[in-house]
Amino acid sequence: MTWANHLAKKTFIQCNTRYGMLIFFNIIHSIIASLCYFLSPYFVNNLHLSISQASAIIAFFSLGAIFGGLISGKLSDLFSPKLISILNILAEAAAFWTLPFLHSSLILMINAFILGFSSYGFMTANSIRILSLCGERKLFAINLLEISSNLGLGIAALSINLISIKIFHEVFNYATMFLLLLVIGLLLHQPKNNPRNAQDTSNNVKIIKFSNKKIIFFVFANLFFVGIIISQLGSNYAIYLQKQFPDYNFGGFGFIFALNTFVVVFLQIPISNMSKAYNNIFVIGLGVFLLGLGMAMLIFTHYFSWIIFACIVYTLGEILFFSIAQYTCYQATATHNKGQIQGLYRAIYASSRFIGPAMGGLIYQAFTAKILWTSCGVIGGLCLVSALYFNKLYTPASTSHLSHR
Repeated sequence: MTWANHLAKKTFIQCNTRYGMLIFFNIIHSIIASLCYFLSPYFVNNLHLSISQASAIIAFFSLGAIFGGLISGKLSDLFSPKLISILNILAEAAAFWTLPFLHSSLILMINAFILGFSSYGFMTANSIRILSLCGERKLFAINLLEISSNLGLGIAALSINLISIKIFHEVFNYATMFLLLLVIGLLLHQPKNNPRNAQDTSNNVKIIKFSNKKIIFFVFANLFFVGIIISQLGSNYAIYLQKQFPDYNFGGFGFIFALNTFVVVFLQIPISNMSKAYNNIFVIGLGVFLLGLGMAMLIFTHYFSWIIFACIVYTLGEILFFSIAQYTCYQATATHNKGQIQGLYRAIYASSRFIGPAMGGLIYQAFTAKILWTSCGVIGGLCLVSALYFNKLYTPASTSHLSHR
């Protein structure tokens, strides 16, 4: 308890004066945006659409997310990220407000596209704004962003279980109201100036001295494969778990989902702090490997306790990968292109989450679930090997920095 209190106090002191409120806004937005992951039951049960129609609508959400991250990132280089954040929140609020009045699958696809676009657009612009305010503690700020997003998703998942599907349309009205309050908060937020708005100068961060474009390409390639692996959790993983442990119904998946979320919340900062002392490229490869290993462990499923252990393994991979990958990308990018690269980062991840479920479903149906989980393990292994090879070509330097002057 003393360690937790110390960490909480340290976290508050380090971020409250400049970007702590933006982290809080990110939590609120994550809770609201996470509702989009639970819209399928609403489409099927309330609007009486077919499962294929509901899936198509959700696919348009992912499609909107791809363009939202990419375009909002580029616009954040040209205009104020605060302005881009506000415009995205207003668009998201309008989409939630009109949702109860829509019944046509075609119109719902357009609405879902706007929700995806504005949701990822805000996340991109808000993260760019936070990273521009946090000075030397960019890795710390990225960790807080990951924690706040996972915390919001976990709260949303727990809240959905308490909400009757019959009154789901009222949830959309509350979402609209909170988004409008978020706009007011963004308008009123005036952070103190930070004279040390520069790259992380920590002597503990070991990075690699070579072409920044090669670094970004390496991170993006691994990010795409990570998205493919993680996308199975929201699709084929749940189906497999329900078949393997029918007595648990979907309660088992709910427990695993909550475990994944709260492990990230409690361990993100300490694990990231330990990993920053090692070479970034190796940590990124190790993160993908652990993600793949955690999924590959499912082929030996006999006891639910093994599922819990596998969940912890791939969650550790998730923690290692995302903080270091985003940090490395940010540091490797010229100042005038940081928004564009952050937007491209979001777009690539969204595209892999768009492709992953269908690709995994085809493998699951045409072959077996064990082939799917083995494929995830192979991807993780290849990414680790590529990281070791990529790293071997160049000399790490603990005092070099990736960002351009």
